[in-house]
Amino acid sequence: MVTVSGEGDVYGGFPQKSKWIEIKPLLFRRSDKEQYMAFQLDGNGRIKSLTSGSGYHGSFIKISWYEPNKVQFLLLITYMTVLLFSSIINLIKLIKGNTHMLQISGLISLLFIVGITGTLYSLFFKRISGFPAFAFGVFTSAKIMLTILLAASILSIFFHSTIYQKLCVHLNKHF
Repeated sequence: MVTVSGEGDVYGGFPQKSKWIEIKPLLFRRSDKEQYMAFQLDGNGRIKSLTSGSGYHGSFIKISWYEPNKVQFLLLITYMTVLLFSSIINLIKLIKGNTHMLQISGLISLLFIVGITGTLYSLFFKRISGFPAFAFGVFTSAKIMLTILLAASILSIFFHSTIYQKLCVHLNKHF
């Protein structure tokens, strides 16, 4: 008995539960249909991949504990939380008048990170029946994230032109 477990819908043409019969070593045939799957061993004799020769013709590789999307997304959320807290502290300082140009650049960087992360999630990490979400069109969430990236780009250009102007004024005073 094979039980499929994983994220979202089942991909690869496998039902949630199905019975398979081993017809050769590491080659299995589904008991109720003409479908096949084969396993491949690594050098230590452990299963490292599964290949489906039926339906979607997919290959699946066994990955380490730290490689799944959920773990990577948790790490990303942790890093973004730290960045968000430091940005909030910088924003409070900015509002109180304790400004420094690097604080403004940190806020622009936060916009870039939120925009890039949101775009990656809404277009690539989000899955529909095993396919990346963008295969079914661009969702509103992706459009919002792309707009944030555009706004961050405009703010970045404005920020750099302001720094350039301040640098020119500073150089004119001293030379």
